[in-house]
Amino acid sequence: MMKKRLASMIALSVLTLIAVLSPPAATQTPASKVAGAPKELRVGIVTLLSGPASSTFGIPAKKAADAWVEKINDEGGIGGAKLVPVLTDEAGPGDKVVAEFRRLAADEKVDLVIGYISSANCVAVPAVAEELRVLTVLFDCGTTRVFEEAKYKYVFRTAAHTGIDGIGAARYLLTAKPDVKTVAGLNQDYAWGRDSWEIFIRALRKLKPDVQVVETLWPKLFQGDLSAE
Repeated sequence: MMKKRLASMIALSVLTLIAVLSPPAATQTPASKVAGAPKELRVGIVTLLSGPASSTFGIPAKKAADAWVEKINDEGGIGGAKLVPVLTDEAGPGDKVVAEFRRLAADEKVDLVIGYISSANCVAVPAVAEELRVLTVLFDCGTTRVFEEAKYKYVFRTAAHTGIDGIGAARYLLTAKPDVKTVAGLNQDYAWGRDSWEIFIRALRKLKPDVQVVETLWPKLFQGDLSAE
């Protein structure tokens, strides 16, 4: 009985991911009811609801999630199961974010988690998702240090990482200034900023080994005025 229910939950979770992450279509219809499916599917939605990045990243993500949940439920749910969103604020230090993930799994009993904008959080959460066996989708963060440093069964991502940006920037620089001899770095001091610089400079040195780094600066995240740097 437990195996059948687990199979149903996995099927519903996959259908939910397809429905939530696919573009809308006028002809799209709800998935057929899955045998043994529960009445509802609890989905943890984690995004920045407070702090400096909430207005540009977190709140738009919440509005998109609200719209999709409403649409899917109006069409009969996923496999006959209605979606029940469990919204959680991503803001705060990494240990708080991990604790919130554990709370979603243990107390809220979510069937899957979709979320995470901060690269640092996308590095911290996957190991816990594997430990608790909670299907988790990283929908926004740009860090390269997720699947590149470990393998996961329960964790997926839907956005490209910052490798594309860093390698592209290095190639563009050499196209625009093929004789460049020195470079300096100015990146915000957090996971995404450091990952971005690391990929850029490694790509640049691979393409042009004689380039020298004369300065690397790390202003605080959301510092704003960088004129002093």
